[in-house]
Amino acid sequence: MQLPRVDDPPCRSIAIGQLIRFGTVGIVSTLIHFVVATTWVLYGSSSSLEANLFGFSAAFTWSFVGNAYWVFRFNGHLSHAFRRFLMTSLLTLLLSVLISLAVDWTNRSAYWGVALTALTAPMLSYLACRYWVFKDRSSAVLETRG
Repeated sequence: MQLPRVDDPPCRSIAIGQLIRFGTVGIVSTLIHFVVATTWVLYGSSSSLEANLFGFSAAFTWSFVGNAYWVFRFNGHLSHAFRRFLMTSLLTLLLSVLISLAVDWTNRSAYWGVALTALTAPMLSYLACRYWVFKDRSSAVLETRG
C-alpha cells in the first residue's frame, strides 16, 4: 500500500485545514480563559492567580477535547494522549518562561519576549500534537510498512 506524499495536493489541503482548525481551537481557548478568569474576578475573587487557574483549567479542557476530536480526529487511547497533551502544555509554558528570562537577561524590551513566545510556542505545540500527542499507533504502523 502506497501512502500519499506530503507534497501531494490532497495532503497539503488536509494539513492546511488542520492548521486552521488548530488555530481556531487556540483562539477559542484564549477566549474561554479570558471569560472564565474575568467572570471569576467579577463575582468575588480578588486573586489573579486563582482566576487564571480556573481560566486555564477551562481553556485546557476545551483545547484537549477540541484538538483530539476536531483537529486531529484522534481515535487512540485518550488517557495516553491526555498525559502527553499535559506534558506538551507544561513544556510550552517552560519554553515561554525561558524565552522571557533570556529577553530580560539581555535587557531587551519585554515585547521581544512576547513576540518570540507568540511565534514559537504555538508552532512547537502544533508539531508536538501532530507528531506525538495525537499520533495514532495504528497509523504509525501503516507509515512504517508503506
